[in-house]
Amino acid sequence: MVSTFRIETIKEVDINDIIKIQIECRISPWNYQDYQNEILRKDSASFTAISNHTIIGFIVARLIIQDNFTNSYLEAEIYNLKLWSLSKTAGLTNWQITLNRQASNTS
Repeated sequence: MVSTFRIETIKEVDINDIIKIQIECRISPWNYQDYQNEILRKDSASFTAISNHTIIGFIVARLIIQDNFTNSYLEAEIYNLKLWSLSKTAGLTNWQITLNRQASNTS
């Protein structure tokens, strides 16, 4: 059974929950200010996965401008991507795999 979840843009109020996931999953250590700075960037693509009013995953990526004339974004560089291990479902795992494949295909 696939749990339903929604994707939302990271907000400052989300940062402490994201840091908890980051610590549990032992991924790149960013502090509160790092996330705060990132979500304020125009070229940031930062999202949370939310299920039952709880953040269960997040992705932080930077969009890469390929065409300065039109400001077209054609690629993204993923900095952090993690789903909380206690919340993995088939649907969320597929979300993670899809993002990882897309990232590796642009390398």
